[in-house]
Amino acid sequence: MNFLLKLSVAQKIFLIPIIGAVSFITFVVINSIVSAQNASQLQMAKNVDFPALQLSTTVLTNMEKVRDTLASSVTTGDIEAIDAAKEKVKVVVDDLQAVRRIDPSLSADVNVLQSTFSAYSDQAIDVTASILNETADFATLGDKLFLSIAVRRSSCSG
Repeated sequence: MNFLLKLSVAQKIFLIPIIGAVSFITFVVINSIVSAQNASQLQMAKNVDFPALQLSTTVLTNMEKVRDTLASSVTTGDIEAIDAAKEKVKVVVDDLQAVRRIDPSLSADVNVLQSTFSAYSDQAIDVTASILNETADFATLGDKLFLSIAVRRSSCSG
């Protein structure tokens, strides 16, 4: 601060706008850098995160429709509902593959979800068909379902 004592009054007065201009330029540079970072994060949210979220919602809805369609077909005895459930399974698998294409970093999670859902849907369709065709062995059905649930839980946690 000793250098201020050596400056004349005119130089001190001119120093005020110079400091203001340097401060303003520093503010603009920092603000531009932060704005560019925010813009890239918003772009990522728009192009990756939001579409993946929308597809995830669709996947969840279609998974529930598979479950509900199979349950309904057992209740009503509608064998054709199994075909509708199989179509929904294909839609779910296609949507999961679309999520994988949108965000490759989710591939591991999508693979686990897809394999678990495929195992569930295959077994659920087989059980539903056997119930509708009156070929289900109800004595062993509970054990099969319990074993498959245990296998799915171990594959998800390991």
